[in-house]
Amino acid sequence: MHLKGNMTMCMLLLILLSLLMGLSSLSWMGYWISLELNTIAFLGMVCILSGSNYSGGMKYFMVQSSCSFLLIFSTFSAELASSDVWALLVLFSLMVKVGASPFHMWVPLVSGELEWAGNIILLTLQKIIPMALLCLLYNSSMESIYILIGGLSCIVGGVSGWGELSLRKLMSFSSINHVGWMVVCSMMGEGVWTIYFIVYSLLSLGVMSLMKIVDVWNMNDLWESGESGLRFSLSMLLLSLSGIPPMTGFYPKWVVLEASYSVGLGPMVLFMLVASIVLMSFYLRLVLFSLTFHSKGLVKSKFYLWGPISLLSTLGWAGLEAFGLLSSSLQHMLLL
Repeated sequence: MHLKGNMTMCMLLLILLSLLMGLSSLSWMGYWISLELNTIAFLGMVCILSGSNYSGGMKYFMVQSSCSFLLIFSTFSAELASSDVWALLVLFSLMVKVGASPFHMWVPLVSGELEWAGNIILLTLQKIIPMALLCLLYNSSMESIYILIGGLSCIVGGVSGWGELSLRKLMSFSSINHVGWMVVCSMMGEGVWTIYFIVYSLLSLGVMSLMKIVDVWNMNDLWESGESGLRFSLSMLLLSLSGIPPMTGFYPKWVVLEASYSVGLGPMVLFMLVASIVLMSFYLRLVLFSLTFHSKGLVKSKFYLWGPISLLSTLGWAGLEAFGLLSSSLQHMLLL
C-alpha cells in the first residue's frame, strides 16, 4: 500500500510537470511533448489505481494516441502547414482530446471504468493543455466552428445525463456541458477561460472527493450513503456546480455573460444559459436522492417521480435566474 501511494504521487507530480511544460512552451513541438508526457503519466496513474482493470486506460490510450498522431502529422506536414487544413486538423484533434461534442463519446466510456481519483484527474487537469491550445489557436475565421461546438456540447451534456444511474458517467456528462462553456470562453480571452476553469475544477474536486469518501457509485447508493452532514455538503456542492444562483458556480457564468457583450456573443451565451436548465434538473435529481431518507423497497417504484419534481424545481430557479439576467442585460444595452 505504501509503494502504491508513492507511485501514485510520482505520477501526479509528472502530470503537474507536463502541465507546466505545456503552459510555458513556445512551439508546437513543445506542446506535443507535454501532451504525450501528460498522457503517459495519467495512464500510469490509472494502472496503479485500477489494479487489474485496464479497460478504461486502454480506451483512453487509443483515443489520445490517435489525436496525438493527427496533431504531430498536421503540425509537421510541409504541404498543410501553410493552409487552413492545418488549423482544422489541429482543432479537430484538440476537440477530441478535450471531449467536446460531437467528439465526446469516449468520455463517459472511460469515466465509467475509472476510480473516483482517476475521474478527478480526467475531468479537470487533463483538460488544461488542450483548452489552452484552443484559446491560442482561435481566430475570427473559426468563430462559427467554436460557437457550434460550444453550443452542441452544452445541449448534449445536459440531455445525455437524463436517465443515467452511474454517478461517474453523470459527472462526465456534466464535464461535457462545462467544456462547451469553456470553448466559448476561449473566444473571449485567457482571463475568462481561466476563471471558469478554476471554479469548475474546484467544485468538481469537492463533489468527486465527497463521493469517494461516502463511497457512492450510482444513484441508488445516494439513498444508503453515510452521515447526513456529508450528504448535505455534497448537495450544496452539486447545487453550486449546476450554476444555480446565488451559489458559487453561478459566478463564472455571470463573468462569461458580461464578457460576451464585448465580443458580440451575448445571444449565444444567453442560449447556453437556457440550455443549462436541463443540466440543472439532473443535478437537482442528485440532490433530492442525496437528502431524502431512503427505503430500499421504494427506490425502483419512486424513481420516475423524481424527474417531474426536479424539473419543476429547476423551472422555479430558472425563472428567478432569467429575470435577473434579463434585467441586467437590458440595463447593459440601455447604457450602451
